[in-house]
This record gives sequence, structure tokens and C-alpha cells, in this order.
Amino acid sequence: MSDISPLAPELLLKARGDQYAADKLLTDKNAPPWVGAFHAQQAVEKSIKAVLARHRVEFPYTHQINVLIDLLRAHQLALPPHADEVDALTPFGAPKRYEPVTFGDAEALDHDAALGWVHDVLQWADHQCR
Repeated sequence: MSDISPLAPELLLKARGDQYAADKLLTDKNAPPWVGAFHAQQAVEKSIKAVLARHRVEFPYTHQINVLIDLLRAHQLALPPHADEVDALTPFGAPKRYEPVTFGDAEALDHDAALGWVHDVLQWADHQCR
């Protein structure tokens, strides 16, 4: 990634789309909970990647939120709100997307907390990418 700064706005746009999907799906009692959790994870992941891109920090192709937060720390960049909690979304980014469906994990996720994390992290990323 030689010129990654144009990637930041694109990642924020995609994070907003995932936020929209998470908002709709995690509040719909008829929606499969793991689908909403996937979009919550994606919104947080893309928000953090946008901040890294804005600061021209190369990041790996990963869905592991803790790896991305460690990159922020390593480059002495501001951490997102709930930095110690949002990694709870990581399993929904890839492993839970492709493994056999286990309802308990996604149902055990506090949907209100997850939506709060998504909104707060995206707001943080918007501010960091100005």
C-alpha cells in the first residue's frame, strides 16, 4: 500500500454502511443475531483501519480488532472508545461467519453495548480522519 490515505474515506463510507446494517439487524428480533454481530464487527474493524490509513500506517489483512488496536498503540495514535471491549466482536468477523452456526455466542452478545461500541468507534474515526 504505497498511497493509503485515499483509503480512509472509503473505509469510513463502508463502516457507515455496516453501522446501518448492524443498527437494523441487532434491533430486529426476527433477524439472525450473528448477522447483525458480523456487521457490528465490520463497522468497528473498518473504522479502525480508516484511522490507520489516515496516518499512513500499513495494516495487515485481518479481522482481528485487537491486532489493529495494537497497531494504533505501536504508532502512538489515539485509541478508540471501548478499546478494551470491542475485541469481543472479533469472532463474528470471520470465524463465526464460516463455522457452523452457534446461536449462543451471538445471542449472548449484549446487542445494546455492541451498537454503542459501533456508534462511538465510528464517531471517533470520523474525528480522527479529519
